[in-house]
Amino acid sequence: MEKRLVRSLIIERLGKVFKEHKFIWSSKYDQFIRKEDDIIYIYSLSFSKKDQHIFIRPSVKMKFKKIEEIYFKAASQKDKDYQHSIITLGNTIKQIIRHFDENTDIWTNEIQEFLIENEEDTSRTVLALENLFFEYVLRYFNNYNNIESVDKLLNSDLMVLSIHNSLYPLRACIGLITAKLIQRKDYELIKSTYSSKIITSIDEYRNNFSRLVKLLD
Repeated sequence: MEKRLVRSLIIERLGKVFKEHKFIWSSKYDQFIRKEDDIIYIYSLSFSKKDQHIFIRPSVKMKFKKIEEIYFKAASQKDKDYQHSIITLGNTIKQIIRHFDENTDIWTNEIQEFLIENEEDTSRTVLALENLFFEYVLRYFNNYNNIESVDKLLNSDLMVLSIHNSLYPLRACIGLITAKLIQRKDYELIKSTYSSKIITSIDEYRNNFSRLVKLLD
């Protein structure tokens, strides 16, 4: 099957269901997006083709405007695509499933992809993606839709890789902003801990973090 045809069929079928929950498809980013005043909710579907096989890799993302506006004041990059790529929370659907079903946030390299070779695979994948949306995606969005929950997910154990924002130094930046916004009493400890982990980052990232620290202080 052609990738473009499969993509079109899946988006059309899912779009009818997700529209009821105010999620609109963005063809530019391959994402279902719901925008609210303070948060952007994203169910992302990454389509790829290897040989004659089509794969879909779903992921979940959340963008908190109040947090990210502060981040971009310190970040060196300002273009819209970069800003869209930055997330407050999120990961592949496999990590989100493990978070809920196994009650673990330990990072693994496991991913979940859907293989499509024919029309039957397409219909089965649509149903699976829909079920994931209702069982895990909406649950993640509903559980962590405030800044206090972001702080809990990112700042509970600073020395452990967080599945909820695994990229350094972005996790450090988002975690530090969150701690400042909710006025954590141990903010200085959080700042010094993240600062020590940023040392090995490339210059651009270290500079972003340094500018952020000055901005927050």
